[in-house]
Amino acid sequence: MAPGASIARPLSGGTIEDVLELGHGFSHETLATLVLNGLAMVMTETLSVDGAMLKIERMRITDAGRRAIRG
Repeated sequence: MAPGASIARPLSGGTIEDVLELGHGFSHETLATLVLNGLAMVMTETLSVDGAMLKIERMRITDAGRRAIRG
């Protein structure tokens, strides 16, 4: 998982764009498991683009996640 990779979702209706899932092959279940096990964290932001409100969820690898990668 690339540091700073994002998942963008419209807040009300519309198409959902799952950047990590589609672009990098991660399922929602895998991402949730990483967060629940403390290997990644989610930072949520809201921004407005062309009048549409978007919820941006940035996933970051935690120190524990980096230790797990190193073995």
